[in-house]
Amino acid sequence: SYGSDTETRTGYVSVTEKTTVKTTSSGGGGGGGGGAGSPEPNSNIGLKEISSGQVFKGTHASYIFKAETNDIMTVEFDPKRSFGKTTAIVEMLKNTSAIVGEPAPGKVYKNINIWVGNSGFSSPENLENAKISFRVNITWIFENGIDESTITLYRYNEENWKPLSTSLIGKDENCLYFTAETPGFSPFAIACIGEGGQKMEILPL
Repeated sequence: SYGSDTETRTGYVSVTEKTTVKTTSSGGGGGGGGGAGSPEPNSNIGLKEISSGQVFKGTHASYIFKAETNDIMTVEFDPKRSFGKTTAIVEMLKNTSAIVGEPAPGKVYKNINIWVGNSGFSSPENLENAKISFRVNITWIFENGIDESTITLYRYNEENWKPLSTSLIGKDENCLYFTAETPGFSPFAIACIGEGGQKMEILPL
């Protein structure tokens, strides 16, 4: 009686391949955070990708993420205990996480939540040698005059943003690829110092 309306959204639903935990070797840290669910409001989540697999003591765990708009590529760690089937969740956020008290420092490329296992799973008693591999689009770097050496993965923990040890591991015509050591899983931000500097030439490795 009040009429009708329709709306079409392109790319609103992202379907990704289910991945499993696979065995490889080593990496750096342990800490708090995580959960099978997420406290982040759905309205701030642009993409959620889930990966699950078996986690056993003595077997390096590596979760692989393949969605095109997910800039987190892998999450890995060495479990100190066996947990059986364990889920890892990456949430690519539209804005600063609602869970944190303030935005990450510098120019932010992406805000991200990473959760592994149930609440309390991400602790030094349960895992060590945790690493996160991620990518940054070169177009964004050029447009903002970013010095690639300042690109850092920040982790929010204990009401503070803390820079993680971040290393450039590769590059192609589209992206730079990095890995960072983390003491745990929680809200993160890929960020760098300043913006609008001199445009730089990015040479191949």
